[in-house]
Amino acid sequence: MSITPKQQQILEKSITLFRKKGYTETTMNDIADAVNMKGASLYSHISSKSEILMWMCNNVEARFSKIPPEVRENQGEAVEKLRLFIYRHIEEILKNKDEYDVFLRYWKFLDNKNKKRYKELYQKYISFAKSLFDNMIPYIESPSCLHKDHVVFTLLQIMNHVPRWVVDEHPDLDEVTDDIIKKFLFGFKGGI
Repeated sequence: MSITPKQQQILEKSITLFRKKGYTETTMNDIADAVNMKGASLYSHISSKSEILMWMCNNVEARFSKIPPEVRENQGEAVEKLRLFIYRHIEEILKNKDEYDVFLRYWKFLDNKNKKRYKELYQKYISFAKSLFDNMIPYIESPSCLHKDHVVFTLLQIMNHVPRWVVDEHPDLDEVTDDIIKKFLFGFKGGI
């Protein structure tokens, strides 16, 4: 789905407002003011605040849907595939921190049909992550003590919240990725 340059401006200003004020607290008048428009003019570009949220969710979906095929096509071993998955996930989040932060907090305000669709997409993404973890079992000391669902959920939570714990404005993604793999999968004293 493509949007016009004016709609892109509305989207960007809305993301800033949603982060600062919250989705429910941001009004259409707030958005109109942010893009220097009258409320009536704003409606010639968008139908509702939920349409803006949907654009944002579609952007996130488009970026993250590319990751599993990229990882599948990688010819590397299990560790390289997991590393690429983590790297690309973090890269997408850090390139679009504000939009992703709004997505994480407010996707639940979508209508029921789209909310259901995003839950299904997320479950597919989790299933893909679990398949990567299955391939990592030979590399992990004492894998029987790990519960795959918990491990994958925790790993995704760590990756999703990288902007909250990585202090550097422009971190070295290789360093962050390797740190997650070493500490999370191999313990604080182990390594690949």
